[in-house]
Amino acid sequence: MRAILFSDIHGSIKSINRIIRESRTADVMLSCGDITNFEAGLEGILRRLDSAGIPVFIVPGNHESPQKVERICSLLKNVKSVHKRALSYKNLLIIGYGSGGFSSREKEFKKAAEEFSRIIRKNPEKKVVMLTHAPPHGTRLDLLDGRHVGSRDISDFIRKNKVDLLVCGHLHENSGIIEERGRTTILNPGKFMKIKIN
Repeated sequence: MRAILFSDIHGSIKSINRIIRESRTADVMLSCGDITNFEAGLEGILRRLDSAGIPVFIVPGNHESPQKVERICSLLKNVKSVHKRALSYKNLLIIGYGSGGFSSREKEFKKAAEEFSRIIRKNPEKKVVMLTHAPPHGTRLDLLDGRHVGSRDISDFIRKNKVDLLVCGHLHENSGIIEERGRTTILNPGKFMKIKIN
């Protein structure tokens, strides 16, 4: 399956145009949030992504409210919010937790994580793809000025659960970094990355 991954485009028309153009040779799009600057033009951007005609799974970043993303996605055919939710697509189980990016521990994540763990156990045949805005703690993807600033909750989750691919964003400085952590491939796609998910 050919996937377009992106995060932190912050309303860039150039990035949106590239994503739409490249979507002609993709099967699915995965986004880790901050597609706007403080929600400016959010509905228009989500509608543009919807017009590509392929499934788009998205979590909000710290520049979008989960409620607004959810409301707009509910009006669209192809764009689905996976914030605190698990959705199946072909052989994938896509789970998501967006927003945040500034705390190493979040009570809300723990509630979602319990449900995600249960769903993953019930779907052992699925490849698990996790979308988060924040990077996991203790990796090259959360290094900022020599310090690890990512989410300890996300790190704990991927250590305890079967997650094949974790796609995150938030830290622009770490765009394009890919790291293997146990059974999980972790990557920050930046504004555009195209990969094959087997």
